[in-house]
Amino acid sequence: MIKKTLLSFFTVGMTLLVFFLILDQLFPLDLKSIHKPQSTQIYDREEELVTIRRSSDGYYRFAATKAEIPPLLKASLLQFEDRYFYSHPGFNPVALVKALWHNLFFNRKIGASTITMQVARMMQRKERTLWNKLGEIFTALQLEWHFTKDEILTFYFNLAPYGGNIDGIKTAAWFYYRKPLQALSIGEIAVLTTIPKNPNANRPDRAANLYVKRLRVLRILLKEKLITKEQFERAFKEPLTQKRFPIPFRAPHFCMHLDNQGSVTSSLDSQMQQMLQKNLRRHLTKLREKNLRNTAAVIIHNPTMQVRAYIGSHRFFDQKILGQNNGVTMIRSPGSALKPFIYAKALDRGLITPKRELFDLPLHLKGYDPKNYDGRFEGIVTAEQALQSSLNIPAVELNRLLKEESLYELLQQAGIKSVDQPKLHYGDSIALGGMGISLLDLAHLYTAFANKGVLKSLGFTAEHKSRPLTRLFSSEAAYITDEILSDAVRPEFSAYWESAQKPV
Repeated sequence: MIKKTLLSFFTVGMTLLVFFLILDQLFPLDLKSIHKPQSTQIYDREEELVTIRRSSDGYYRFAATKAEIPPLLKASLLQFEDRYFYSHPGFNPVALVKALWHNLFFNRKIGASTITMQVARMMQRKERTLWNKLGEIFTALQLEWHFTKDEILTFYFNLAPYGGNIDGIKTAAWFYYRKPLQALSIGEIAVLTTIPKNPNANRPDRAANLYVKRLRVLRILLKEKLITKEQFERAFKEPLTQKRFPIPFRAPHFCMHLDNQGSVTSSLDSQMQQMLQKNLRRHLTKLREKNLRNTAAVIIHNPTMQVRAYIGSHRFFDQKILGQNNGVTMIRSPGSALKPFIYAKALDRGLITPKRELFDLPLHLKGYDPKNYDGRFEGIVTAEQALQSSLNIPAVELNRLLKEESLYELLQQAGIKSVDQPKLHYGDSIALGGMGISLLDLAHLYTAFANKGVLKSLGFTAEHKSRPLTRLFSSEAAYITDEILSDAVRPEFSAYWESAQKPV
């Protein structure tokens, strides 16, 4: 009789197992819903937090590893939520029956969800119905089949809601206490343990009776001898932090170039960024009389090709100046800023030497009559004088003589995407800024003078290793052009220009 009973149980069990395995193959776990999109935490070169960006689905979410979660935090959760977690197969039959009986006869409803079932519900947040509850049980069984208990527990800590758009224990520890998990006090662990039960009601910055809620968890920890009486008393007296810390918001336009999920150490030099911001403000004050209301600047470290400072707008939130527009990537005419590249190419071709004489005389090119800014012509000048004085006629004429190696071809070779029309579209005016280019692309191009004529890849992270993209001109042409520009008269820099170091 006993053998028949055991055999019957075994047959039923095997049948259920086979049926489960078939369903598991037909309806596999959605792993994407377990590993949800993460927030981006951007740090500067010194590991100081620059900002945090929400995940692609609008949440703040930092993934914690199993090793990061303190043992007391795990124990607190198990005692508070699911003390039989390591014993049940994903659901607790006794708790389910008890909850069903209670909910049928009493107004105050109780739940019976295990931690595994809660993970299943967090994967796909749905309305709480009987059918969805059965779905949670099936998903819980799948989780238990495919993962270890400790892995499921880590899933819980990373998926649990902690109020508003905060998901995950590591995220909650940062927003409510500005601490890593390992630095949490016993009192803080007790508070965090209570939040997922009712996230918006229990979150520290809004919760009523937070002392009572914390005390409940502390008493459980004391009863289970997870903390001592002295630890209980210290935690009970610990002041409550009832706030949500704000997110730093620095270098917003720079951060838009970083789309990583998780933690990323950027190339940003915060001190250089602040120095650049102050300098721009000072210059902007001087130029307000010319109706200048906004500024932009970028600094690239030539040896590493890392962007160290980046300001796309004077005031990001100022609607009057359209502060959220990014002046570093905006396509604008470069004016005379590309003339040095024409001279570098002309040096390579042997069309000029620094002392070679050029003509700055009126020029007529099929309806195009380029002139200098002041309307005057200098007559005969040397190549270095023409470049230092930014004369227009010599630049246009040299660019014409370069033919198929002109500025247009150089910009194409460098991959400047804004120059997207045929050469004829721009004509001779390209030498004087008759095209569009971003400040970032322009600054990137200029690094070729410091890098011996080679254009290298640009990066926004501290780990960026530059690689050669293309050679724009020879190292000799780069050096000579750089020397000519360094010797130019720059009255706007006053006495500081003489003591300024040349770029490395």
